[in-house]
Amino acid sequence: MDEKSIAGNFVDSAQAVPWSVEDSMSFRLAELLLLLDEMRQYTTKVITVDRIGYFAFFASHPFVLVDRQDDQGAADRVKLNAAGFSRTQISYASIGSRYVRRRRLLQIDLEILVSYELCKITHRGFSLSEQGLELVAALMTAHAEAYRVAVRVVLKRLARISDAALTRVAREVLGSSWLLIDFTEDVRETEIVNEVKDESTK
Repeated sequence: MDEKSIAGNFVDSAQAVPWSVEDSMSFRLAELLLLLDEMRQYTTKVITVDRIGYFAFFASHPFVLVDRQDDQGAADRVKLNAAGFSRTQISYASIGSRYVRRRRLLQIDLEILVSYELCKITHRGFSLSEQGLELVAALMTAHAEAYRVAVRVVLKRLARISDAALTRVAREVLGSSWLLIDFTEDVRETEIVNEVKDESTK
């Protein structure tokens, strides 16, 4: 997979959502680029893998966060509904396991972005390179714009709080189940890692 094809996959994946977006590496990478682009304006914290993981998950499922923080919820619900997000997109009973799976894939996805020189690591953590900024500017689909709306809702609430406070919010919102990794999920993790690495070399 060369840089030209990966850029094409980003745009294509945002135009035609597959049966499960989390199974599409191109889709995940496209959202990750959009998230990092928005984070440039909203955070002064060091951008660690953990912070990116929380922000990425909540941006994909924003009502999980908004519904638990009613003090800021009304205006944000209007924005999210207008952007096409719905509470029915995820079962609250499954959010813990969904987060665990997405978090495991994140490290690999970041490594891929760095390897293609779309993302760089500095003393401030992860950020987009010049190539990454050029690529993310080309993501002008309806989904990209909707995802940016969700990212802004999440970052407005969480970007400037400390790592400890962010972890507390995650525990309150996701519950304690996300801390427990099921045995079958451990087995599946190895399979997922191999699948993603195989896809990245095509």
